[in-house]
Amino acid sequence: MPVRNDSAPAAEANVRLIVPLWASAVFFAVMNTTMFNVSLPAVIEGLGITPGMGSWVLSGYSITFAMATLVASRLSDFVPLRTLLTAGVVLMGAASVAGLAADRFAWLTAIRVVQAMGAGTVSGIGVIMVRRLVPFERRGRALSMLAAGSALSYGAGPIAGGFLTALFGWNAMFLVPCLILPLGLYLRSQVPKEKLPRQRFDATGAALTAAMSVLLLLALTQRSAALFAFGAALAALNAAYLLRVRDPFVALDVLRVPHYPKLVPLAMFAMGTNVSFLYLIPLMLDAVHGRGTAEIGLALLPGALLSGFMSRYTGRWVDRYGPRRVMPAAMLVLMAAVTVLLLFLHRSAHAAMAAYLLFSPGFSALMSSMNHEISTLVPREKLGSGAGLVQLLQFNGGAFGVALCGVLLDLNAQLPPGRMYAGPLALIAAFLVTAASFLLWYLLASRRRRAGDVRETAGPGVPA
Repeated sequence: MPVRNDSAPAAEANVRLIVPLWASAVFFAVMNTTMFNVSLPAVIEGLGITPGMGSWVLSGYSITFAMATLVASRLSDFVPLRTLLTAGVVLMGAASVAGLAADRFAWLTAIRVVQAMGAGTVSGIGVIMVRRLVPFERRGRALSMLAAGSALSYGAGPIAGGFLTALFGWNAMFLVPCLILPLGLYLRSQVPKEKLPRQRFDATGAALTAAMSVLLLLALTQRSAALFAFGAALAALNAAYLLRVRDPFVALDVLRVPHYPKLVPLAMFAMGTNVSFLYLIPLMLDAVHGRGTAEIGLALLPGALLSGFMSRYTGRWVDRYGPRRVMPAAMLVLMAAVTVLLLFLHRSAHAAMAAYLLFSPGFSALMSSMNHEISTLVPREKLGSGAGLVQLLQFNGGAFGVALCGVLLDLNAQLPPGRMYAGPLALIAAFLVTAASFLLWYLLASRRRRAGDVRETAGPGVPA
């Protein structure tokens, strides 16, 4: 789909400023999750709720974040990036101000949902911004910088959340995301104006997709067969609707792009591993090893700092060697991290730091190289749908992973802490093995396709 920038020269001149500013905005957007990860025990105690209910503080945010990324990605085809950025910044900033006075579970959950709408918008259009403004030869570095913003938040978020909670109470965590207001408004002034073709927005498809996701998540957390039946029926109705309507909210025809469908579940299960990892570590360090919120944050900080430091090299490797070589290396690092977690976390709190030193840079490298691969696979006119669908299922994977961990913890609440966490840790391992399987399938299929292209180029009877 053609997009015209009225300030194309300015965009090229400012791109080296826009990308780090956008990465900083993503840092604050993702930090909303990571601060609450480490302070979740304090939130649960302060509100008098169960760990299963507490998981909604994270999973409700994640599922709304997922919907917001898809809506923003879809809207980016016909709404300028500056407009979407402004909406995201204002929503996130206003909700953060309201969160300073939240004192009830329902109120906190509602505020987190509005925060997630804004944060998902800012984060979701980051890939679109890179594709639209950054030259191909620098795209890997730009995507790695965005991934570094997320990775650093995984370390800074727990530190900030831990100290703010210890000193002032968990409501003080809402002070930090307020900083996105001045940052985002300045970033808006640097983004070039665009003229985009008008299109229809499929509000019905958006509502059906959101309702389907919420019903299925509720069915899991409430362990309700009736809700699951309603959610499954709504999913079938939504699929039939999206296949029939013109310009649907989720353009399912993007699934016809060769090899793209193999990357979608890879993103979903990888994010499920990541969010569940960050949900369990603070709870386990608190319950098994008696660590406070500040200590938990300090345990995660080295991994996040290493991930931020490594991002500059990851981007160069992606640009030089290609994402198909970086992705399997990153997956091996993730598998090593989860192995350390499974074998040693119940014995020593230091295992959390060691595992996250591997996990954080590995996950950042996997996401940035996968996003680069998607931006190459999917045609420009379908990029909004392709990136949006990946992010929708990616963050839904995170939401369902956290919810399922919460269910397992509630079911095993009577067990000693050392045994109580065995099921959720096994779930993390299963998620990662599934993600690795889809990656292997994708790499093998891509290699076969390249071999076929070489044979066609060589011609009949000529060795490829």
